Amino acid sequence: MQIQNRLLVSLKPEDLELLAQHLSEIRIQQGELLEEPDRPLEAVYFPQSGMISLVVQMPEDIALEVGTVGAEGAIGMAVGLGSRRSFICALVQVLPPHFGFAISSRRESKFRDPRAYRQICGTSARSNSTDCGM
Repeated sequence: MQIQNRLLVSLKPEDLELLAQHLSEIRIQQGELLEEPDRPLEAVYFPQSGMISLVVQMPEDIALEVGTVGAEGAIGMAVGLGSRRSFICALVQVLPPHFGFAISSRRESKFRDPRAYRQICGTSARSNSTDCGM
């Protein structure tokens, strides 16, 4: 498994090793919703490439794209903070054949390793990550 996600690649080797044993390679369809508001978070996704739109539904029934995530970030990181529900919509917009990796939320205790999570959050804060009614 070759990791191209820049967030994962930026981790110290020992921190990446903690997570790597829990990563599963996944393929996702264009147009697929990875997260929906008030739905349980199923996984943390680390895209290898492509683009995911992060959309918030406004009270006026207006959908507003608030960000995008690609190979520089991750989707669903609230799982690592203990959240079980999404507050955004994550919609796959651009998808090459090889998508990325995911950690099941059922393995969240492993994702919550303080050392690895601190490293990921510190790196993520410097990237352009944010989290559908499009």
